[in-house]
Amino acid sequence: MVNQGIRPDLITYNALIICNICDLEKVRKLVNEMSEIGLKSNKITFTTLIDRYCKDGDIKFVLKIKNKMMTGIELDEVAFTALILELCRKKMRRRRKELRLPPT
Repeated sequence: MVNQGIRPDLITYNALIICNICDLEKVRKLVNEMSEIGLKSNKITFTTLIDRYCKDGDIKFVLKIKNKMMTGIELDEVAFTALILELCRKKMRRRRKELRLPPT
């Protein structure tokens, strides 16, 4: 797109992030590229990233993302649900280990 003189906007980048969400390396490159051209992530960007990294079990990175969120952007129901589910999964895994139960 850029080669053809078309400058992608935030909507374009969010769509690309969603379409490539299984390729986290590509997603990180897209987010960095957004930042380099002066586009700021919005609620859709953050929620998409939080949901995906929660599904990967990377709660530390999720909390980094949450802390990077700009003032005025709040977690929505999707992001909160992803975060709560992952925290519950982590707690259940810890509890299973304590009780020496096999993983399900």
